[in-house]
Amino acid sequence: MIQNLTQFPTLNKLKNLIFQSAMLFLLVFGLGEKLTAQTNPTAQALPYTQNFGTTTFTTIPTGMAAWNGLSGAAISTQALAEASAPTGNATIATATASTTTGGSYGYMTGANARYYHQGSSNATSGVNQLAFAITTGTSTAVNISYKLEVINIGVTTAQLGSELQYRAGTTGTWTNVAGTVNVFGSGGITAVAGNTYTINASVSGLTASTAYQFRFIHWRTTGTSLGIAYDDISVTGVAAGSNPVISSSTATQNTIVLSAYAGYTITASNTPTSILQQVCLLVYLLIHLQVLFLERLPQVLLVLILLLLQLQMAQEVVQLLFY
Repeated sequence: MIQNLTQFPTLNKLKNLIFQSAMLFLLVFGLGEKLTAQTNPTAQALPYTQNFGTTTFTTIPTGMAAWNGLSGAAISTQALAEASAPTGNATIATATASTTTGGSYGYMTGANARYYHQGSSNATSGVNQLAFAITTGTSTAVNISYKLEVINIGVTTAQLGSELQYRAGTTGTWTNVAGTVNVFGSGGITAVAGNTYTINASVSGLTASTAYQFRFIHWRTTGTSLGIAYDDISVTGVAAGSNPVISSSTATQNTIVLSAYAGYTITASNTPTSILQQVCLLVYLLIHLQVLFLERLPQVLLVLILLLLQLQMAQEVVQLLFY
Protein backbone atom coordinates (compact mmCIF):
# COMPACT_ATOMS: atom_id res chain seq x y z
CA MET A 1 0.00 0.00 0.00
CA ILE A 2 1.20 3.52 -0.81
CA GLN A 3 1.66 5.44 2.44
CA ASN A 4 3.11 8.73 1.16
CA LEU A 5 2.48 10.15 -2.31
CA THR A 6 5.48 12.45 -1.98
CA GLN A 7 7.62 9.40 -2.62
CA PHE A 8 6.08 9.21 -6.08
CA PRO A 9 6.38 12.64 -7.83
CA THR A 10 4.22 11.63 -10.80
CA LEU A 11 1.33 10.50 -8.58
CA ASN A 12 1.64 13.64 -6.46
CA LYS A 13 1.36 15.88 -9.54
CA LEU A 14 -1.65 13.89 -10.68
CA LYS A 15 -3.29 14.44 -7.29
CA ASN A 16 -2.72 18.19 -7.53
CA LEU A 17 -4.05 18.29 -11.09
CA ILE A 18 -7.25 16.50 -10.06
CA PHE A 19 -7.75 18.84 -7.10
CA GLN A 20 -7.22 21.97 -9.23
CA SER A 21 -9.58 20.69 -11.92
CA ALA A 22 -12.29 19.97 -9.33
CA MET A 23 -11.98 23.48 -7.85
CA LEU A 24 -12.15 25.05 -11.32
CA PHE A 25 -15.27 23.03 -12.12
CA LEU A 26 -16.98 24.20 -8.91
CA LEU A 27 -16.04 27.79 -9.57
CA VAL A 28 -17.35 27.85 -13.12
CA PHE A 29 -20.44 25.69 -12.80
CA GLY A 30 -21.30 25.99 -9.11
CA LEU A 31 -20.22 29.16 -7.40
CA GLY A 32 -20.14 31.04 -10.68
CA GLU A 33 -23.87 30.51 -11.17
CA LYS A 34 -24.63 31.93 -7.72
CA LEU A 35 -22.42 34.96 -8.32
CA THR A 36 -24.26 35.94 -11.50
CA ALA A 37 -27.83 35.32 -10.32
CA GLN A 38 -29.98 38.24 -9.23
CA THR A 39 -30.62 38.92 -5.55
CA ASN A 40 -34.08 38.23 -4.17
CA PRO A 41 -35.42 41.16 -2.12
CA THR A 42 -36.19 40.51 1.53
CA ALA A 43 -39.97 40.26 2.04
CA GLN A 44 -41.39 43.16 4.07
CA ALA A 45 -44.40 43.12 6.39
CA LEU A 46 -47.59 44.94 5.42
CA PRO A 47 -48.32 47.76 5.13
CA TYR A 48 -45.27 48.44 2.97
CA THR A 49 -44.33 51.89 1.64
CA GLN A 50 -41.30 53.24 -0.20
CA ASN A 51 -40.72 56.87 -1.23
CA PHE A 52 -36.93 56.56 -1.84
CA GLY A 53 -36.07 59.46 0.46
CA THR A 54 -34.81 62.91 -0.43
CA THR A 55 -31.30 62.39 -1.87
CA THR A 56 -29.63 60.48 -4.68
CA PHE A 57 -28.73 56.89 -3.85
CA THR A 58 -26.56 54.04 -5.09
CA THR A 59 -27.99 51.31 -2.86
CA ILE A 60 -31.48 50.01 -3.48
CA PRO A 61 -33.75 50.35 -0.40
CA THR A 62 -34.44 47.42 1.90
CA GLY A 63 -37.08 45.10 0.50
CA MET A 64 -36.27 45.98 -3.10
CA ALA A 65 -33.91 44.86 -5.87
CA ALA A 66 -32.89 46.11 -9.32
CA TRP A 67 -32.38 43.34 -11.88
CA ASN A 68 -30.58 43.35 -15.22
CA GLY A 69 -29.29 40.90 -17.79
CA LEU A 70 -32.03 41.84 -20.27
CA SER A 71 -31.47 43.16 -23.78
CA GLY A 72 -33.26 46.37 -24.69
CA ALA A 73 -32.77 45.53 -28.34
CA ALA A 74 -34.47 42.14 -28.02
CA ILE A 75 -37.33 42.82 -25.57
CA SER A 76 -39.52 44.98 -27.78
CA THR A 77 -43.03 43.77 -26.87
CA GLN A 78 -45.15 43.37 -23.78
CA ALA A 79 -45.28 39.59 -24.23
CA LEU A 80 -41.49 39.32 -24.36
CA ALA A 81 -41.16 41.44 -21.22
CA GLU A 82 -43.74 39.34 -19.36
CA ALA A 83 -41.77 36.16 -20.13
CA SER A 84 -38.34 37.68 -19.44
CA ALA A 85 -35.88 36.25 -16.92
CA PRO A 86 -33.25 38.62 -15.48
CA THR A 87 -29.87 37.17 -14.59
CA GLY A 88 -28.11 39.70 -12.38
CA ASN A 89 -28.22 42.77 -10.17
CA ALA A 90 -28.23 46.17 -11.81
CA THR A 91 -25.78 48.85 -10.72
CA ILE A 92 -27.53 51.90 -9.27
CA ALA A 93 -25.95 55.18 -10.38
CA THR A 94 -26.81 58.64 -9.09
CA ALA A 95 -28.57 61.15 -11.31
CA THR A 96 -30.03 64.63 -11.01
CA ALA A 97 -31.00 64.96 -14.68
CA SER A 98 -32.20 62.70 -17.47
CA THR A 99 -29.73 60.64 -19.44
CA THR A 100 -29.71 58.49 -22.57
CA THR A 101 -27.51 55.79 -21.03
CA GLY A 102 -29.63 52.78 -20.25
CA GLY A 103 -29.73 51.55 -16.67
CA SER A 104 -31.00 52.13 -13.13
CA TYR A 105 -30.57 55.40 -11.26
CA GLY A 106 -31.09 56.80 -7.79
CA TYR A 107 -32.58 59.99 -9.18
CA MET A 108 -33.29 63.18 -7.23
CA THR A 109 -34.63 66.63 -8.05
CA GLY A 110 -36.15 69.13 -5.64
CA ALA A 111 -35.22 67.02 -2.60
CA ASN A 112 -37.41 64.20 -3.91
CA ALA A 113 -35.71 60.91 -4.78
CA ARG A 114 -37.11 58.27 -7.16
CA TYR A 115 -36.00 55.07 -8.85
CA TYR A 116 -35.31 56.07 -12.47
CA HIS A 117 -35.26 53.51 -15.26
CA GLN A 118 -33.73 54.65 -18.53
CA GLY A 119 -34.41 52.38 -21.47
CA SER A 120 -31.85 51.68 -24.17
CA SER A 121 -30.70 49.05 -26.65
CA ASN A 122 -28.00 47.90 -24.22
CA ALA A 123 -27.62 44.11 -24.25
CA THR A 124 -27.65 43.72 -20.44
CA SER A 125 -29.12 46.93 -18.97
CA GLY A 126 -31.57 48.10 -21.62
CA VAL A 127 -34.79 47.10 -19.83
CA ASN A 128 -33.87 46.65 -16.19
CA GLN A 129 -36.54 45.64 -13.66
CA LEU A 130 -37.44 47.02 -10.24
CA ALA A 131 -38.56 44.34 -7.78
CA PHE A 132 -39.90 44.30 -4.23
CA ALA A 133 -41.26 41.63 -1.90
CA ILE A 134 -43.91 41.52 0.81
CA THR A 135 -45.27 38.93 3.21
CA THR A 136 -49.05 38.79 3.42
CA GLY A 137 -49.48 38.11 7.13
CA THR A 138 -53.22 37.72 7.72
CA SER A 139 -54.14 39.27 4.36
CA THR A 140 -55.41 37.40 1.32
CA ALA A 141 -55.50 40.44 -0.95
CA VAL A 142 -53.51 43.65 -1.33
CA ASN A 143 -54.13 47.14 -2.63
CA ILE A 144 -51.20 48.66 -4.52
CA SER A 145 -50.48 52.26 -5.40
CA TYR A 146 -47.46 53.89 -7.05
CA LYS A 147 -46.47 56.90 -9.14
CA LEU A 148 -44.94 56.93 -12.60
CA GLU A 149 -43.09 60.01 -13.83
CA VAL A 150 -41.73 60.76 -17.29
CA ILE A 151 -38.04 61.71 -17.01
CA ASN A 152 -36.79 61.39 -20.61
CA ILE A 153 -39.22 61.80 -23.53
CA GLY A 154 -36.92 60.10 -26.07
CA VAL A 155 -38.00 60.45 -29.69
CA THR A 156 -41.60 60.60 -30.88
CA THR A 157 -41.32 57.25 -32.70
CA ALA A 158 -40.10 55.33 -29.65
CA GLN A 159 -42.09 53.51 -26.98
CA LEU A 160 -41.39 52.45 -23.40
CA GLY A 161 -43.81 50.11 -21.67
CA SER A 162 -44.26 49.32 -17.98
CA GLU A 163 -46.27 46.61 -16.20
CA LEU A 164 -46.41 45.10 -12.71
CA GLN A 165 -46.27 41.33 -12.13
CA TYR A 166 -46.21 39.08 -9.05
CA ARG A 167 -45.48 35.52 -7.97
CA ALA A 168 -45.40 33.49 -4.76
CA GLY A 169 -41.94 32.78 -3.39
CA THR A 170 -38.83 33.34 -5.49
CA THR A 171 -39.43 30.99 -8.42
CA GLY A 172 -42.20 30.12 -10.81
CA THR A 173 -44.43 31.86 -13.32
CA TRP A 174 -45.19 35.55 -13.02
CA THR A 175 -48.80 36.79 -13.05
CA ASN A 176 -49.76 40.15 -14.54
CA VAL A 177 -51.45 42.70 -12.28
CA ALA A 178 -54.55 44.03 -14.04
CA GLY A 179 -54.64 47.73 -14.77
CA THR A 180 -50.89 48.33 -14.59
CA VAL A 181 -49.93 48.38 -18.29
CA ASN A 182 -48.72 51.84 -19.28
CA VAL A 183 -47.05 52.59 -22.62
CA PHE A 184 -45.37 55.95 -23.09
CA GLY A 185 -44.46 57.44 -26.45
CA SER A 186 -45.61 56.48 -29.93
CA GLY A 187 -49.17 55.10 -29.89
CA GLY A 188 -49.44 55.41 -26.11
CA ILE A 189 -49.39 58.11 -23.45
CA THR A 190 -47.83 61.29 -24.79
CA ALA A 191 -44.47 61.63 -23.09
CA VAL A 192 -44.13 64.99 -21.37
CA ALA A 193 -41.16 65.38 -19.07
CA GLY A 194 -42.25 65.85 -15.47
CA ASN A 195 -45.76 64.47 -15.93
CA THR A 196 -46.74 62.06 -13.16
CA TYR A 197 -49.39 59.34 -13.09
CA THR A 198 -50.78 57.57 -10.02
CA ILE A 199 -51.52 53.90 -10.61
CA ASN A 200 -53.91 51.98 -8.34
CA ALA A 201 -54.38 48.23 -8.54
CA SER A 202 -55.35 45.27 -6.40
CA VAL A 203 -54.43 41.59 -6.21
CA SER A 204 -56.74 39.02 -4.62
CA GLY A 205 -56.60 35.28 -4.08
CA LEU A 206 -53.31 35.41 -2.18
CA THR A 207 -52.32 32.98 0.56
CA ALA A 208 -51.95 34.29 4.10
CA SER A 209 -48.50 34.20 5.75
CA THR A 210 -46.77 33.87 2.39
CA ALA A 211 -43.98 35.86 0.74
CA TYR A 212 -44.73 37.35 -2.70
CA GLN A 213 -42.42 39.08 -5.17
CA PHE A 214 -43.53 41.94 -7.39
CA ARG A 215 -41.59 43.33 -10.33
CA PHE A 216 -41.96 46.24 -12.76
CA ILE A 217 -41.08 44.98 -16.23
CA HIS A 218 -40.21 47.10 -19.27
CA TRP A 219 -40.11 46.85 -23.05
CA ARG A 220 -39.06 49.34 -25.71
CA THR A 221 -39.01 49.95 -29.44
CA THR A 222 -36.12 51.28 -31.54
CA GLY A 223 -35.01 54.88 -31.34
CA THR A 224 -33.71 57.09 -28.56
CA SER A 225 -35.43 55.57 -25.55
CA LEU A 226 -37.69 57.10 -22.97
CA GLY A 227 -37.01 57.05 -19.25
CA ILE A 228 -39.51 56.80 -16.39
CA ALA A 229 -39.28 56.96 -12.60
CA TYR A 230 -41.14 55.12 -9.81
CA ASP A 231 -42.09 56.72 -6.51
CA ASP A 232 -44.45 56.49 -3.52
CA ILE A 233 -44.97 52.73 -3.73
CA SER A 234 -47.59 51.54 -1.24
CA VAL A 235 -48.93 48.04 -0.54
CA THR A 236 -51.67 47.52 2.05
CA GLY A 237 -53.29 44.26 3.06
CA VAL A 238 -56.96 43.31 2.95
CA ALA A 239 -57.88 40.88 5.72
CA ALA A 240 -59.62 37.59 5.07
CA GLY A 241 -63.39 37.94 5.31
CA SER A 242 -66.16 36.51 7.43
CA ASN A 243 -69.89 36.40 6.92
CA PRO A 244 -71.63 39.76 7.54
CA VAL A 245 -73.88 39.84 10.61
CA ILE A 246 -76.13 42.32 12.37
CA SER A 247 -74.20 43.33 15.47
CA SER A 248 -77.37 43.70 17.55
CA SER A 249 -80.63 41.77 17.39
CA THR A 250 -82.41 44.92 18.56
CA ALA A 251 -81.28 47.18 15.74
CA THR A 252 -83.73 50.05 15.27
CA GLN A 253 -84.47 52.53 12.56
CA ASN A 254 -82.41 55.14 14.40
CA THR A 255 -79.19 53.13 14.44
CA ILE A 256 -78.17 50.40 12.02
CA VAL A 257 -74.85 48.63 12.59
CA LEU A 258 -73.46 46.05 10.18
CA SER A 259 -70.22 44.16 10.84
CA ALA A 260 -68.48 42.12 8.16
CA TYR A 261 -64.78 41.89 7.25
CA ALA A 262 -62.55 42.21 10.28
CA GLY A 263 -61.93 45.84 11.05
CA TYR A 264 -64.88 47.28 9.11
CA THR A 265 -68.09 48.67 10.58
CA ILE A 266 -70.77 50.75 8.89
CA THR A 267 -73.04 52.77 11.13
CA ALA A 268 -76.04 54.76 9.91
CA SER A 269 -77.60 57.17 12.39
CA ASN A 270 -80.55 59.58 12.50
CA THR A 271 -84.07 58.53 11.59
CA PRO A 272 -84.84 59.06 7.87
CA THR A 273 -87.84 61.36 7.56
CA SER A 274 -88.89 60.57 4.02
CA ILE A 275 -89.02 57.77 1.48
CA LEU A 276 -86.29 59.53 -0.52
CA GLN A 277 -83.98 59.67 2.49
CA GLN A 278 -84.66 56.03 3.28
CA VAL A 279 -83.91 54.96 -0.28
CA CYS A 280 -80.75 57.11 -0.29
CA LEU A 281 -79.65 55.35 2.91
CA LEU A 282 -80.10 51.95 1.26
CA VAL A 283 -78.21 53.05 -1.85
CA TYR A 284 -75.41 54.36 0.36
CA LEU A 285 -75.18 51.05 2.18
CA LEU A 286 -75.27 49.07 -1.05
CA ILE A 287 -72.46 51.10 -2.62
CA HIS A 288 -70.21 50.91 0.42
CA LEU A 289 -70.93 47.27 1.12
CA GLN A 290 -70.22 46.39 -2.49
CA VAL A 291 -66.88 48.17 -2.31
CA LEU A 292 -65.83 46.66 1.00
CA PHE A 293 -67.45 43.25 0.81
CA LEU A 294 -67.74 42.42 -2.87
CA GLU A 295 -66.92 38.77 -2.30
CA ARG A 296 -69.80 38.51 0.21
CA LEU A 297 -72.38 40.48 -1.77
CA PRO A 298 -75.11 37.75 -1.66
CA GLN A 299 -74.93 37.63 2.14
CA VAL A 300 -74.95 41.42 2.29
CA LEU A 301 -78.09 41.57 0.18
CA LEU A 302 -79.75 39.08 2.54
CA VAL A 303 -78.87 41.30 5.48
CA LEU A 304 -80.38 44.31 3.72
CA ILE A 305 -83.60 42.40 3.08
CA LEU A 306 -83.81 41.53 6.78
CA LEU A 307 -83.19 45.17 7.62
CA LEU A 308 -85.96 46.27 5.29
CA LEU A 309 -88.37 43.97 7.06
CA GLN A 310 -87.28 45.09 10.52
CA LEU A 311 -87.46 48.77 9.56
CA GLN A 312 -90.92 48.21 8.08
CA MET A 313 -89.83 49.87 4.87
CA ALA A 314 -90.62 47.04 2.51
CA GLN A 315 -94.15 48.24 1.79
CA GLU A 316 -93.02 51.82 1.21
CA VAL A 317 -90.28 50.72 -1.20
CA VAL A 318 -92.73 48.55 -3.12
CA GLN A 319 -95.13 51.50 -3.39
CA LEU A 320 -92.34 53.72 -4.57
CA LEU A 321 -91.20 51.26 -7.24
CA PHE A 322 -94.55 49.97 -8.55
CA TYR A 323 -97.27 52.55 -7.87
